Amino acid sequence: MAQTFDLASKIDWSDLAEGEVRVIPLLQYPNGVRVRMLVTRRGEWPKHVEKKAELYMVLKGEVIYITDREQAVKTGEAILLEPGEPHGARIEEGAVSINVDVA
Repeated sequence: MAQTFDLASKIDWSDLAEGEVRVIPLLQYPNGVRVRMLVTRRGEWPKHVEKKAELYMVLKGEVIYITDREQAVKTGEAILLEPGEPHGARIEEGAVSINVDVA
């Protein structure tokens, strides 16, 4: 069944502290596929590894992904991280992104 989501009302990061992330769950399937919206004012997250591929689509702002190099992903762009690929992120001026964990 089709679902609609009110994303516009949740993208304001002005009430978030530095380093705080608002995670808005959108979908979770039994096979492990998960879709979330992430809203961040500013912060940095250390490198870590996920077992699944992750797709990040930036809706607003810029996220600097740290893999084997730094990659700035801006509004309207996306990055696909492979399973087991070490990665971290830095946000300097606020960002809103959609994260899809692929089974």
